[in-house]
Amino acid sequence: MGQTGWVDAITTVRIDGCSTMFADSLHNFVPLAVVLAPSIAWGQMIDVGDVLSGRGIAPIKPPSAAPDFSLPDLEGAQHDLSDTQGRWVLLTFFATWCGPCKEEMPSLQGLAAHQTELDVIAVSIDQQVSALRRFVKSNRISLLVLHDATGQVGNQYRASAVPVSYIIDPTGRIVGVARGARDWAQLEPMFDELLGLVPSDPAAAPAYVATDSPVDLPTEFTPPTAIVTLVTPSLTKTTVDIGQPFALDVQVHWAGNFDDYLLHPPVVHLPEGVVQSGTSAETNSRDGRSTVTYHLALEAIEAGTFDLDPVELRYTPRFEEEPLTTQIKGPEVVVEAKASWLLPLVVAGSALGTSGLMAVGLGAFYWHRRQKPAVTVDDTYERLNSLFEEARQLRIAGDAAGFMERVATL
Repeated sequence: MGQTGWVDAITTVRIDGCSTMFADSLHNFVPLAVVLAPSIAWGQMIDVGDVLSGRGIAPIKPPSAAPDFSLPDLEGAQHDLSDTQGRWVLLTFFATWCGPCKEEMPSLQGLAAHQTELDVIAVSIDQQVSALRRFVKSNRISLLVLHDATGQVGNQYRASAVPVSYIIDPTGRIVGVARGARDWAQLEPMFDELLGLVPSDPAAAPAYVATDSPVDLPTEFTPPTAIVTLVTPSLTKTTVDIGQPFALDVQVHWAGNFDDYLLHPPVVHLPEGVVQSGTSAETNSRDGRSTVTYHLALEAIEAGTFDLDPVELRYTPRFEEEPLTTQIKGPEVVVEAKASWLLPLVVAGSALGTSGLMAVGLGAFYWHRRQKPAVTVDDTYERLNSLFEEARQLRIAGDAAGFMERVATL
């Protein structure tokens, strides 16, 4: 190719306002080989960034090499990300418990079916494969679904909150990230533009990297993390009494400014024996890290051992509409029944059989009558008699645990 051909090649590339005249004069002063390669790469990246940002996808500048990984599908077959070398990839991280993830699945399905030059890969961060199988079957998902049971790949791609999607170019570089659910059907023209700018190329030089380190992204793309702490009156114990207030502290922190995210109050999926009575929050910023601590006031209404999880955290990134969701494992709390003043008497009375139980019941009735002024209507005797009868029947049936539980309510 002659010198005129080189100049023509340069002028076909958009160089952020550079004119043909500028390109013509450029080769007179600088070796064309030096000008051409960086100019083409720079021009293409500007075009890709414009296409992404115009569709609400955050461009990554400069692009970041995508960490390679190998994960199984639901049939056990292993798939490497680098198998997609030379093709555009939409890599989505999701979870079966994530409502927004479920909402965007149909449009992901349609995108995978219509864009044959695009590889759509969905990676589940669920721990249990059984839940994933049910999700895939009930939602009739046919696109490639991989299972990240250990969470290692999700950690590498900073997918602690889902859904989050990465757009990877044919050389294996992350050029854009979409946080939150999308209607991917409306974004099909965007992929047409991307394929027009940078077509699939099996011979493209690979940029995938083999590393265990997290993907290199700007600070504003790093999602918040949280620490959940059980706060009891004793501070050092995880045991409380029925009716005794305790709390969960959910400390959410991230690098950057408070304005980067709109946080939603965390939601704890509480067992039936525990209720929430209020929520408060405080904020602070120190050493370049922003922190919001939510104080969830709780109270136990039943005895038992309860898992206070999962703790669900939602937040909306700045300039985006859809929230992201993350789940954090909560602590365990042991709730004990308060000791009843009648318990020793009832246990002793039970040793004497039915007559002993009735004697204790009558004694309790007359003791209450002497301690409290008379009222017009008093059903104490009937109520206590009913409770003791239930306890007696449980004892006769050999239900020791039920007997003691009934006695504890007296």
